[in-house]
Amino acid sequence: MPVGRLDEIGHWIVAFNGMIEKIQESSAQLKQKTADIQAMLQNMQQGILTVVKGAVIHSEYSAYLEDEDIFETKDIANRGLMELVFGDSDLGSDALSQVDAAVYVCPGEDCINFAFNQHLLVGEISRRMPDGRSKILDLTWSAITDENDVIVRLMLCVRDVTELRKLAAEASEQRHHLDMIGEILAVREEKFYHFIESSAGFISENERIIRRHSEVDHAAIAELFRNMHTIKGNARTYNLQHLTNVVHETEQSYHELRQPDADRSWDQEHLIHELTRVREAKPRPQDGQRANEGGNTGRFVMVEKEHIQRTLSLLDKADGTEPHALQTMRDALSGVLNSLPSLVSVESMANQFHSKLVEEPV
Repeated sequence: MPVGRLDEIGHWIVAFNGMIEKIQESSAQLKQKTADIQAMLQNMQQGILTVVKGAVIHSEYSAYLEDEDIFETKDIANRGLMELVFGDSDLGSDALSQVDAAVYVCPGEDCINFAFNQHLLVGEISRRMPDGRSKILDLTWSAITDENDVIVRLMLCVRDVTELRKLAAEASEQRHHLDMIGEILAVREEKFYHFIESSAGFISENERIIRRHSEVDHAAIAELFRNMHTIKGNARTYNLQHLTNVVHETEQSYHELRQPDADRSWDQEHLIHELTRVREAKPRPQDGQRANEGGNTGRFVMVEKEHIQRTLSLLDKADGTEPHALQTMRDALSGVLNSLPSLVSVESMANQFHSKLVEEPV
C-alpha cells in the first residue's frame, strides 16, 4: 500500500508493507524448497515413500520406486502399504500381521511408540514380481515427528539388493573354497594323500554296510560309527574344520540309532544321503595345482601359498555392502585363479583315488 504521510496511520502502513514483503519472501523460499524436494524425489537413485495414518502411502514419493529396480509400477500414491510392499512377499501370516499392526499404531502417537514397535518392522523381504521373478528388497524404517515428538508419518527407504545378495553368496562360496585350500596347505602331501585314500575307503565301506542291511542291525551301526569317528578324528588332526563338522553330524546320527529308546528308524535313503554329504565335504578345492617335481609326478599336488594369500586378500578388502566392489573382487579373483599353471582339480584326483579303491577294496 502507498504511504502518503508518516503519521500514525502511515507507520501502520509501512509495517503492513514490511509484513507483506516478508510473507512474499517466505512464500518464494517455500516454493523454492518445494521445487528442490520435488527435483530430489524425481532424480534420486533411492526408493523413498512415507506412510500416513491408516497405513496409506502419501502422494509424494521418489520416482525411483516406479523404476524397474523397485516396484515397476506407477500405481503407488494413496495405495495401501501392505498391498504394495508386502503383497506376494515371502513373509508368513504372523509376520505380516505384526508389520500391519505396527504401521497402523505409530502415526499420531509419541515417538517412543516407534521405538517400542520398530523390531516388528522387517528389514528384508523377498517379493515375487508379476512376471515370476523374485526380488530381495532391503527396507529401512524411520519416524517423522513434529515439534512435540508426535509421529506424523513413517518413512520407508526401499533398496533392491538382489544382485548384492547374489554376489555376497558367490564371495562366501569362494571364501569357503579358499579356506578349504588353506586347510589342505597345512597338511604335508603324503599325509594328505593318505587321508584322502583312507577316508574314501571308510566312506565306501559305510555305503556297503548301509546297502547290505534293510533294517536295524546293532553290529552294523557300531561299525558305521567307528568308521565315521575315525574320519572325524583324522580330519580334526589335520584341522580340516568343514569336513570335521559334517562328519560329526553324521556320527551323531549313528549315535542316535545306537540308543535303546531311539526314535529314529533305519532309513537307507536318509543314511545314504548323509554319507553323500560327507563324500562331498571331502577336500575338493578348485585351484591351480602342479605336479610335484620330486619324483612322484602325478601322485602329489602342490598349491603355491602366495596365490591363496592374494585371493584371500581380495576377499578381505571387498566392501560387502557395495555390488560394484563385490563384482570387481569376483572378476579379479577369477583372473588370479585362472592364471595358475596346469589347472588340475583335487576333486578329480580324489575321484581317481575313489575309483582305485573300488577296484581294489581296502
